[in-house]
Amino acid sequence: TTAIGINPHYAASYIHRGSAYQLKGYYAKAIADFTTMIKLEPANAVAYHQRGLAHDSMDEPAGALADYTTATELDPAYALAFYSLGLAFSLKDEYADAIAAFTRAIELDPRHAEAYYSRGEAYYNKYEFYDAVPDYTMAIKLGLKNAGAYFSRGLARRGTGKDYNAIADFTRTIKLDPVHAGAYGRRGTAYDMTGQYARAITDYTTVIELAPKHAPAYYSRGNSYNNIGDYGKAIADFTRVIKLEPKHAWAYYHRGAAYYRKAGYAKAIDDYNKAIALDPAHARAYHDRGSSFYALGQYSKAIADFTRAIELNPQYADAYNDRGLAYHDKGDNAHAQADFDMAKELGYK
Repeated sequence: TTAIGINPHYAASYIHRGSAYQLKGYYAKAIADFTTMIKLEPANAVAYHQRGLAHDSMDEPAGALADYTTATELDPAYALAFYSLGLAFSLKDEYADAIAAFTRAIELDPRHAEAYYSRGEAYYNKYEFYDAVPDYTMAIKLGLKNAGAYFSRGLARRGTGKDYNAIADFTRTIKLDPVHAGAYGRRGTAYDMTGQYARAITDYTTVIELAPKHAPAYYSRGNSYNNIGDYGKAIADFTRVIKLEPKHAWAYYHRGAAYYRKAGYAKAIDDYNKAIALDPAHARAYHDRGSSFYALGQYSKAIADFTRAIELNPQYADAYNDRGLAYHDKGDNAHAQADFDMAKELGYK
């Protein structure tokens, strides 16, 4: 400030004071100083970049993007400006442009770990998991060994179907951040996908301990309990989901499936009714309600539900087969055989 008082046209003083304001969180004052600096030196890429950072801090994405763009145009070798530009594009969900900017930052600074990580994030958000994984890996190799990097790579590895590798990453995340509920939940899902249901249940239980009102954890644990045949605990978990999210159609559906497996057909039908009321296009709920009616010997109702399931999903082989069984038990062998033939044609075994 003293230097500016002595010489108001000394450009460097503005960028120094602006940076000091920025560090203290006085972003509007920082922007004013960087703007003065730009008026004095219109080709100063650093001033544009710094002003862009201040705009970002004030949640002014349009101003930030404009300044980062100008900085890269003024200095095509300014790696940090390209990195900031990539982040700005990512905030706008413009991932192709973000990837291009991060790629340029990496070309200029091949050891820029954050640029690799952020490009990985952009690829991930485009569902390009196979491209995301090597970027996360490079970021980790370059020193970005925090929980977030391992967690992100785990998510991408799950996207490529590499569940065992994903488990390793989520485990590493948990070692670095023992209260990372997301890592426990995602590792639980990976355990589920690899048939390790007991381990999945343990992880979902940890999520619930960390976040007692986290409905997805109860829902996932309920499915794991269903998978190991512990239907009582499954019902308890789906009931908890329904209390937390009363319009969760799939929770009603899976609780109905648990009741069905316990031969509680009337309760199962009640839950399938609720699932269908919440989601009238729920083909599986119609099918499974039909199975419950069939188990109760109510073949006409079963046929009606299997028919509706087929209308919603014409490739539903199980529904054709089960409708065939209902027709058979009603003594309608012609319709039964037609359904059995169609089920076989669709791949039913």
